[in-house]
Amino acid sequence: MIKLLKHYINKRTITTIITSIILMIMVYINEVDAEYIGKMYQGDNMPYLDTPINLPFGNIIAYAIILTIIFTVFEFSFRMKKVTVDQMYSLPIKRSKLYLTKYIIGIFEIIIPLTLSYIVMVLMIVTKEHMFNLVYAIPHYFGVIFFTIILYTTLVFIFTRCNNTVDGLINILLYTFFTTIIMVGLELKNGINYTILSPIILFNNVMEFKTYGFTEFINQKDITELIISSIYNIVLCIIMVILFFVFIKKEKAEASETKSNGVFAYNLMIPLYTTFLIAKLIDNSIPTAIIIIIASYIGYVIKNRSFKLTKKDLILFGGSIFLGFILRLILNII
Repeated sequence: MIKLLKHYINKRTITTIITSIILMIMVYINEVDAEYIGKMYQGDNMPYLDTPINLPFGNIIAYAIILTIIFTVFEFSFRMKKVTVDQMYSLPIKRSKLYLTKYIIGIFEIIIPLTLSYIVMVLMIVTKEHMFNLVYAIPHYFGVIFFTIILYTTLVFIFTRCNNTVDGLINILLYTFFTTIIMVGLELKNGINYTILSPIILFNNVMEFKTYGFTEFINQKDITELIISSIYNIVLCIIMVILFFVFIKKEKAEASETKSNGVFAYNLMIPLYTTFLIAKLIDNSIPTAIIIIIASYIGYVIKNRSFKLTKKDLILFGGSIFLGFILRLILNII
């Protein structure tokens, strides 16, 4: 494993350098004309503080998310093609060590460019008049790195549960959408902050500097959310890692380039969406319910690459619709 790791470090050096340069240039372009001082303006009834539009610490989070998606696909797309997966599985190394090596290399490919761009960002802030307390950039940096690893681990599991690249990307989008936009919808509907369960939303909810003044890092509410979300995401990642190594021992190379019929792909995400949306978001609107059901059917069409549904699909399709309406009735009663 050590030899393979050294091989990949040498092989990925140029890629990491190019990624770092591109990211640092993007940081420079975004921050070169940015203002970091809020200005007071007189409103109709009272003065208000106009905070900087460009929030560099939010931008770095966006870069982190983009890098995790790119290098998840870059490092693990080999298993989506029969030629490359046969080549990789023929190496004189255990399959678990092969995947662990690819996982570690992916972390380096993300963390190194992210760290260098973070340094550039802070240096650019220092050279200007600003309203940040940069002492808090240190815990912010480690927080970003921590949740980047959490997100990367999650996306690796989600992506590799599919048998081709297209399905893998769709699975990432489905998971990301469900754990962010859907949870935001829940929060708006009943006031409970479900968004802290999403590593992506948590970036902005907890690890970003305060909008006004930038004189403190996090308050007691943020600390509580940080602890809850950290525990939740760490436990979830541990479960995913365990399942990941269990699955790869049983997977066959012949499954590459075939339909993704695994439990943690379409077979989970489509029923989950259908049940959840019907139960929580239709607002007693029949047209909305019909749209959700049609969208669910389209999901199965994409999964099967056919308009015909298998018996298993019909059971999941009908069952998720039925469960959604049952849950909605229960929630209305409660």
